[in-house]
Amino acid sequence: MNFKPVLAIVAAGTIAALAGMSSASAGPLNFAFSITGTGTNPGSVTGEIEGLTNNATTAASAVIITSDTIGFPFIQPYNTVGDVFSGLNSFQVTSGSITDFIYFAGTADSSYDLLFNYLGLNGLTTETGSVLNNDGVSGITFTPLDVPEPGSLALLGTGLLGLALILRRRQAKVPPRA
Repeated sequence: MNFKPVLAIVAAGTIAALAGMSSASAGPLNFAFSITGTGTNPGSVTGEIEGLTNNATTAASAVIITSDTIGFPFIQPYNTVGDVFSGLNSFQVTSGSITDFIYFAGTADSSYDLLFNYLGLNGLTTETGSVLNNDGVSGITFTPLDVPEPGSLALLGTGLLGLALILRRRQAKVPPRA
């Protein structure tokens, strides 16, 4: 049996999978964030913003605090989206970067508030302290996180499995050297 056409199809599928994995606009975008405070309670808060759409303004599906240096009162990681005040969850993503945003999550008793560009503030306030800056967005950074599509990974895996099977059959048919 001639395996060249099958090998060409497997190779094309693998290349397509790799190309699909590098596409930034294929699915939801996730970002790591870091807020650094330099005021009376210096420190930092880090976490992830999940489920944004490229070249659009959308609400995050999750804003998760993963660490802080001021004593966040809940077990971490903690998803703050359930505590968002009405209409204050908006992130604009342009060409894979967050370009504008407003986010405010907090408890009714103010045991914590997480602010992104709300009244010009970025930071985390808790009953035990706060990390805040009054300089707009200068105290916060966003870093894109690469998340490969499950379909692309499945296609890549199938292509590699097919390639392995073809090589195994070839080795089985080759007579041993004398």
